[in-house]
Amino acid sequence: ALLVSGAIGNGIDRYMIHGVVDFFDFRVWPIFNIADIGICVGVAFVVYHLFTVKEDHE
Repeated sequence: ALLVSGAIGNGIDRYMIHGVVDFFDFRVWPIFNIADIGICVGVAFVVYHLFTVKEDHE
């Protein structure tokens, strides 16, 4: 859900204002927004799930 909502948020920004507004600037890291955080956390959850969850095959 985080991955999809972040992508939708950035997509809406690109459609409505023809660009994405980035507003978090920590000087030592690239500037980003809340949608970018959602995308990164969503990808991290997917990768974690792929490497840790084992399926039961009977």
